[in-house]
Amino acid sequence: MRGSSTIRKVSSWSIPAKGHTYLKPANRCIPTCDGKLRDVKKVVLTHLHIDHDGGLAHFPNSKIFVARGELQASKGFMGRVRGYLPNRWPSWFDPAPLDFAAEPFGPFAFSRRLTKAGDVLAIATPGHTADHVSVAVRDGDTTFFLAGDTSYNEGLMLAGKVDGVSADEHIAIATLDNIKRLTKAGPMVYLPTHDPNSGARLASRRLAGKC
Repeated sequence: MRGSSTIRKVSSWSIPAKGHTYLKPANRCIPTCDGKLRDVKKVVLTHLHIDHDGGLAHFPNSKIFVARGELQASKGFMGRVRGYLPNRWPSWFDPAPLDFAAEPFGPFAFSRRLTKAGDVLAIATPGHTADHVSVAVRDGDTTFFLAGDTSYNEGLMLAGKVDGVSADEHIAIATLDNIKRLTKAGPMVYLPTHDPNSGARLASRRLAGKC
């Protein structure tokens, strides 16, 4: 954050934190970083749909995290029915299963620290897929919420409207409600992948719901 990367498209994010860079790569779209891609130590995937895993080939030396349930859901014939295409993954792709602890983060019941300091966390945000993950980055009093496909834009999140594919509409609505509650608990910048305004919100640190 803090100006260390230039985002070419809003579907990719990089997060330098405590000596590590966490990257959520999307469909062959990666940020232009000050450092080299080989310097990216850890990658967190929100889910394994093709428009979110197409950048994997750039990170053969990074440790890649995927929710354990998401990995299971991607397998076999039903995995293809659900929209997963593992045949397109690099042959070396062997992600570390991301397991959550019963450690609340605001209204969310489950999280996983990704740094010792606890300033970068994976949050269980089921809805778009049953095991969808978001990433929260704490920078002082502000939380940057890398939301993946919890909603396609900020307005839909604030309105509590489910859009696009959803594994369970009721669970998706509950997740959106929890995100909205989190925006009221403290300063938060909401960054869903497909929102064309996410890049501008990140650059200006514009808080959720603020014009």
